[in-house]
Amino acid sequence: MAAKLAEADQVAVEEFLAFYEARPNGEKWELIEGIAVMSPAPTEWHQVIAGNLTMALGQYTLTSGLLFKVLSKSNTKADQAWRRRVYASVPNCQHYVTIATRTAEVNRYDRASGSQGTTMNGTASALSLPAIDFAIPLSTIYRWTTIT
Repeated sequence: MAAKLAEADQVAVEEFLAFYEARPNGEKWELIEGIAVMSPAPTEWHQVIAGNLTMALGQYTLTSGLLFKVLSKSNTKADQAWRRRVYASVPNCQHYVTIATRTAEVNRYDRASGSQGTTMNGTASALSLPAIDFAIPLSTIYRWTTIT
């Protein structure tokens, strides 16, 4: 992700929306710190992992306090750091979780610990979310992928 632009050079929300409306159907764009960033189409494993999470979390009623991000090739370290800062500023976000799509690696950032990260590696590990009293094995998250 490019360095943060000077405020005068950033794209305003209204400008971004007009730009986005003119783009072809199927393109996904995000406005990050005043920069229009095109997001590539998700990979097959990205969609499988997102579906696995949806099925597992569908057993719970979640009204707030949880954000998941299945990482894509376009998520740079700077982008991930920016997202952690933004999500940490959301008062009812208790956990922010990133999930890799190339290896069995899940990172959990908790409001209770000042957004310090905890990393789970390998499908024998489990992701626990204390704020909602929920745990899910990484083997479930990565089910039906080639990640072991």
